[in-house]
Amino acid sequence: MKRISILFLLILFSTAAIVAQTIKGTVRSAADGKPLEAASVVITATKKGVATDTAGNFVLTNTTPLKGKITLRFLHTGYEEKDTTIITAAGTEISLSIELRQ
Repeated sequence: MKRISILFLLILFSTAAIVAQTIKGTVRSAADGKPLEAASVVITATKKGVATDTAGNFVLTNTTPLKGKITLRFLHTGYEEKDTTIITAAGTEISLSIELRQ
């Protein structure tokens, strides 16, 4: 029984790793192209989000349950918020380049 439980867990975790999605990208100022540090990137349906690093980069991982159309909202103080809709599928990696206007 113990072997079956361990085998089940191994299969479960390896399947999750195969279908996991990653959404990554960079957020920049539309005015001068400079990266925006601490911009918020939020999946509107789940409210899961991250902040950009000093180079304006972000990575959203483990978005596995999200399939089809996903809307991402990009926000930064002093800039207009921007919504972008993307199409996702299991096991994909999506790269975005976003510019925000002041």
